Amino acid sequence: MKVLHPARPRLLFVALALLCGALIWRFGHVGLVPAFAISFCALFANGLLATLEDDLPGGFNNPGGSATPRYVRVVARVTRGAFALLCLLLAVLLFVSASGVGFATTRGAALACLGLAPVCAYIAVRTQRRIAFAALIVVIGLALLLAWVGRGL
Repeated sequence: MKVLHPARPRLLFVALALLCGALIWRFGHVGLVPAFAISFCALFANGLLATLEDDLPGGFNNPGGSATPRYVRVVARVTRGAFALLCLLLAVLLFVSASGVGFATTRGAALACLGLAPVCAYIAVRTQRRIAFAALIVVIGLALLLAWVGRGL
């Protein structure tokens, strides 16, 4: 049985990053150096996320959930906080945009409905309730309907 040397998988990943960078450069209208930087960063982030996912309770490295590393709990807490902040900022941005256009217009009403979407998304993710996911779908659907109706006027 032949044993792989540690350098070969690394070279394979570098070759994959170079190939992806070349494709991004060719078809993405991006410079050569930024394309390779995007490619290497994407592969690095993918590896970090895969390791994190494996260490979560129920993951490959932690099937029973009894040996969750401390960094996983910290990352989960930071992610929850960042998600809440992102939802709040997006809701405020959309409500401010709706107030600038005017809530009485169809465009303003559509923006206000989209402003409710981050709030519904946060509640849906935190509670894992079907009604919250349904509310998210209804709010987005209503916003799309208002935008479609407003386009025809």
